[in-house]
Amino acid sequence: MHQAKYQIPNSVVKASRDEIEELELLIFQQFPKSNELSLVENLPDDLSGYVFIAAPLPYGDGSFVLNGDGMIYRLDFTACQPKLKAKISKTPCYYADLAIQKQLNKYPSNFKFRNGGPSRRSRVLGSRNQLNTAFLKTSNQLFVTFDAARPYEIDPETLEILEPVGNTNNWREIFPLSDIFGAYSNPAHPVSDVMELKSQTSENYQEELFSINYSTGYKDRLRKPLARILQWIKHKFPVPKSIKKIIDSIRYGYATLIRYDLKTKHFSTWEMILPDGQTVSPDQTIHQMAITENYIIFMDIAFKIEIPQIFSPFLLDRLSWIDQLGNFLKLNLLLTFIRNFLRISVLDKYKEKGVTENILKLGTCIYSILLRLIPPEPYTNLYIVPRQSLSKRHQNHLNSANSEQESNKKIRVKKVTLPREVSHFTVDYKNPENKIILHVGHNNGSDVTEWVSKYDLSARKNKLRQELAGMIVGTMDLGCLGRYVIDAEAGVISDAKVISDPRFTWSLSVYTRRELCHESINETADKVKNIYWMSWGFSWETIPERIYRAYKDAKFRHIHYTELPEDYKPTQLLRLDAEKMEIVDCFEFPYGHFACTPQFIPSSLPCPEDKDPSIHGYIVCVVLADNPEDPNQPQDEFWILHADDFNNNPVYRLRAPSDNSSLNIGLTIHSTWLEEINKEKYTEDERRKKRQISVYEDYTELIKDSNLQIKELFEEIIYPHFIEQTSEEVMSKILLKNRHN
Repeated sequence: MHQAKYQIPNSVVKASRDEIEELELLIFQQFPKSNELSLVENLPDDLSGYVFIAAPLPYGDGSFVLNGDGMIYRLDFTACQPKLKAKISKTPCYYADLAIQKQLNKYPSNFKFRNGGPSRRSRVLGSRNQLNTAFLKTSNQLFVTFDAARPYEIDPETLEILEPVGNTNNWREIFPLSDIFGAYSNPAHPVSDVMELKSQTSENYQEELFSINYSTGYKDRLRKPLARILQWIKHKFPVPKSIKKIIDSIRYGYATLIRYDLKTKHFSTWEMILPDGQTVSPDQTIHQMAITENYIIFMDIAFKIEIPQIFSPFLLDRLSWIDQLGNFLKLNLLLTFIRNFLRISVLDKYKEKGVTENILKLGTCIYSILLRLIPPEPYTNLYIVPRQSLSKRHQNHLNSANSEQESNKKIRVKKVTLPREVSHFTVDYKNPENKIILHVGHNNGSDVTEWVSKYDLSARKNKLRQELAGMIVGTMDLGCLGRYVIDAEAGVISDAKVISDPRFTWSLSVYTRRELCHESINETADKVKNIYWMSWGFSWETIPERIYRAYKDAKFRHIHYTELPEDYKPTQLLRLDAEKMEIVDCFEFPYGHFACTPQFIPSSLPCPEDKDPSIHGYIVCVVLADNPEDPNQPQDEFWILHADDFNNNPVYRLRAPSDNSSLNIGLTIHSTWLEEINKEKYTEDERRKKRQISVYEDYTELIKDSNLQIKELFEEIIYPHFIEQTSEEVMSKILLKNRHN
């Protein structure tokens, strides 16, 4: 096998925008510790169903790789012949963004959408809903999600998006900006209790989706002076209650629990109150929820999205003249100014190199001042909602699909603080003696909202790779895996076991496991027994100097920064025995390969009596790599491992046929698996009707008082093409033709 030049392939910051109707993949088989690949005709007979994978399509300009239009990939394993389908998540704002990109002369500059960290905004229109993160499957529906916008139901057969959860009147924006395309923060992992549904015999039982609509408020560097100003305004002036609520939402933030009836579409909300009477006010990001027999759980985890990131592009627009000025400045003068202003001695490295062509732009320096890193908190707040305290459904609303949102309801929740940062977590379903069994991945010293910039300096001499501009920065500490027992009624941790291993637990990202709903209701399906964690390893290729400095002297480190590896640690798939808390198996991906998005697929064969069902199946991973003959060309694949034994069973590698260009998948995030899909669930007319009703309900009132250009954008572009789900290829031709006319 060809030895890659770099540990992390260039492919991680690239992705093709080409939609795929159906592509039959080639199957290669490789045995452990062998470099030989054999082309085979079929996959194993017991590998079946459909894997859905979400990924952002990066813009390729060095901006954050997780900021981009969502691409939904579907792997079809029916008949042992793998087929790939891919489609962009085409929301209403997608069509607005595309139209403005293709017809720049038609729209004012303030219409344009610009990247700001993990978000993309237009000053006039608002925030993009990119639907690029995760999925929620219920008993009969599939939703695709995004951390800063409403989830949408999708059709599993066509991959078309259908309609959002709730309308724009149901949701509250992050800040009171009254945008047309609002930014509605909510977990990318909402929940629905499939286990409870399986135990129900009543035909009247209604399935529900739970989420959280929240804002962290303004909690960046200027939070204290801003809080004083807002408090002074409240006390000095006769401010109406409605305005006071807006001021408090800016100052403190808010968190509202949502219950959405999937049949009636009734939208209920609760304000969450802590035992001391304070409202829940998250500090970072509520990325994930979990549901058990008795509780709903959510965490304020280590994804700190900084408000200046979102709005910085609009400031830089006003500083474009500095870019021109920078071309006339000498390097020494510019560096002297930067050094005196920022007091960053490491910029002396530029002098040592004497690379005059790499003049740092003054605009970028100001940008770095505004966006100076705020590391995530070294702890994680977990909140517990008792399900029994949620009021019963109001029967008079059951037959109304458009009921008014219930208001002024409050619910008391418990708060528990875990030491260390958390990336993702899962829970046992049962709650014996009101105990919550929590399984977490601690991504210590990591910040997935920071990325490598083309202006970054290397933390190790010549190690940082500017070709990876846009990639998530590497970890600066050793991660660990934890199992916590929480007394839900007392709101305390009653037992904890945390493990780490410098061979394995670097940059713990996402996990997969056999889902409890895969089990028969009569089986002991209430415990998480084995979890498959993806470790992204360690590499100086993605650690800038600024990240190194921000974390090396952090107060709460798992290991000292001098113990960081001198060399790299590979990407690995780990199997954790969640009861013994031992890493019992691992698969090491080759140098030059970056693996992500593991997905458990249960075997379709009966599980032998002497085998644990939680390892009876397969793990599918997305593996990003470069073409050995041309490092600038991606050669991404899907790898399939046996879940019970990584190192003594063959690995199946799925590739694009040789007569097609290589796959270019992008840095995928989360996935899900469906045993089967109902190909006749929605007709074409039904899908179109769902979109038509939802898009007019969402935006008719919002654009009523808008200018003529916004109304034309909706009437001529957004409404018709969203309803039809016009493909990007066709849409580009239409817009190009209109531009010429």
